[in-house]
Amino acid sequence: MKENMKKNKIFFVFSLVFTLVFVYCASSMAAKNRLPINPYNSYITDPHKDGRINNLDEVVHALNWDVTDDYNIAYTLLSSTQTYVIYDEDIHYESPDMNDNGDIVYVKEDGDDYFQVFLLEWENGQYDLNNEEQITDDDDDCDHLNPGINNQGDIVWEQEGQIFLYTDQNIVSITDVADQCKEPMINSRGEIVYAKLEGSYYQIFSTDRGQITFNNLDHQQPDVNDKGEIIWREEESGEWQIFSNVRNIDDDGQLTDDDIDKRTPSINNNDILVWTEEDAVFWEDLGSINWDSRVEPESDSNTYWWELDGNQITQTAYDNGSFEIEDFEVVGDRAFWKYSEDGGPHYYCYYDLIYQGYYDGSNYIKGYKRVTQEADGDWSITGFDVAGDRAFWKYSEDGGEYWFCYYDLITNEDPDRITQKASSEQPITNFTVSGDRAEWRYNGYNYYSDLPDGDIIRVSSGGGGGWNPWTPWTPWTPSWTPTPWTPSWIPSLTPSWTSSWIPSLTSSWTSIWTPSWNTNWNSGWNTSW
Repeated sequence: MKENMKKNKIFFVFSLVFTLVFVYCASSMAAKNRLPINPYNSYITDPHKDGRINNLDEVVHALNWDVTDDYNIAYTLLSSTQTYVIYDEDIHYESPDMNDNGDIVYVKEDGDDYFQVFLLEWENGQYDLNNEEQITDDDDDCDHLNPGINNQGDIVWEQEGQIFLYTDQNIVSITDVADQCKEPMINSRGEIVYAKLEGSYYQIFSTDRGQITFNNLDHQQPDVNDKGEIIWREEESGEWQIFSNVRNIDDDGQLTDDDIDKRTPSINNNDILVWTEEDAVFWEDLGSINWDSRVEPESDSNTYWWELDGNQITQTAYDNGSFEIEDFEVVGDRAFWKYSEDGGPHYYCYYDLIYQGYYDGSNYIKGYKRVTQEADGDWSITGFDVAGDRAFWKYSEDGGEYWFCYYDLITNEDPDRITQKASSEQPITNFTVSGDRAEWRYNGYNYYSDLPDGDIIRVSSGGGGGWNPWTPWTPWTPSWTPTPWTPSWIPSLTPSWTSSWIPSLTSSWTSIWTPSWNTNWNSGWNTSW
């Protein structure tokens, strides 16, 4: 009897601790991710529609909680784990979209049975329906449909054949009444895509790139991610299938091919595609695009260029020595090359393969863009490299005085110098970039500068003139493990056990925060790609 009571007591303590740990972990996850994330599923239990995905792989969509009423009573907006965001039996909700901040836009019926656009922001770790904001006006006797939101909080929707934009608390029209436009979506670069009636068919348009589709078929429900990929649904052999402007070009961009209609396709920056079919939301990982397989050098008489689906990328070059294009390479979805005149003045240029141009900080412009400052025989550019949305290079005078420079491919500002001026007698070594921080060694000291526009900070002496890299900080490893769960440590939840895994912060910061230097830089810049 006593032995059973002892076992029951141990079991009770074990269960209690397990529950507390589980609740803590669940609450920590919810605080971090807003709602528990498990997006890689299809949902079949109840009718769903209007699925949208953000860049955190969180999905929101509408649900008919009572199938007997066939979408006529109420919808709830859900996360990808079917956790309720809004639940109301008496109000009809549709077309949710969520940005990376957790803010959700949707439409619901007002008192006059018209759909209005509403915004529900993620605030203080929760959604509070008391803070729901109405974006469109009750006085408009019409429906406001298909809203979309980006990470800046800009909202678009359709209204009586026009596309409207809510930005900086102002509403502006993007298209004219006569354009007959619908189903807009917006990315975080401010590009809006929508369907517009051209003749007898709806075609896909972009505010940055103009008309995207041209064939004699209907095109609907476009979406665009921040990388510029546009998807839409298109009627193919009697069924609605999903298409892309940059994938499967040899097959006209078709992504799906079966006998089931696809609706509301949505794509994020992680190349995850979601859509609705037969009252369920589905997903597919499309994977990154291999641009190298689609860009090849071509020549015609004395001109040289590279083509992508018949579009010229680079400026014209000649084989008579007047102008040359060298070091052509594709990095991600951009093409880069060196453009020089008789081996003298030259630049490095780039071209966005998706947008077929370059971003000037507010819009996309057709054609290539010069990245670096002009260089000639006296001033040379070497070691040109690209990391993320920045290009980096060494700009020097005959191998003597030089700087390390960079160019932001998004903001399109003039090239910036990062490092102090150096010379061959006192060179800069071990230059590397990690995230938004550039680091290097100069004249026996370690330096760093935060990008963009950070001051040059001298960090430490390396002991003489030689290179003495910082020791990288290694994340702590808990001395305890929650699996298997053993009674030996469970009952003792006192502060004493935490001391075994709390990292020591008593050492100098230079021994904790240290990048992993790329040893390829030790021998200087690699001028070849």
